[in-house]
Amino acid sequence: MYTLRGIGFYDTTLGAYPSVSVYLDQAPLSFPMLTTQTLFDIERIEVLKGPQGTLFGNNATGGAINYIAAKPTQELKAGVSLDYARFDTFTTDGYISGH
Repeated sequence: MYTLRGIGFYDTTLGAYPSVSVYLDQAPLSFPMLTTQTLFDIERIEVLKGPQGTLFGNNATGGAINYIAAKPTQELKAGVSLDYARFDTFTTDGYISGH
């Protein structure tokens, strides 16, 4: 759940519409559950304070967050992220881009 300038709400319902709209490459992610994998391999994040009903066509009283995904590259690039958390939990993410 997102909060911008103190506007937001916490609701654990899967079908609840948020007060801060989230977009991935300007495509709306209507429900907060859809935003769980948006921070992987991003180029930049755009944050607009609300309300943003006119610009994005969605009633976002808190504002809008637009994640811009990284584009494919001409040169070979690779990256790995390893995380270790409580209860012996490991998380691994990786990417390869290029020709």
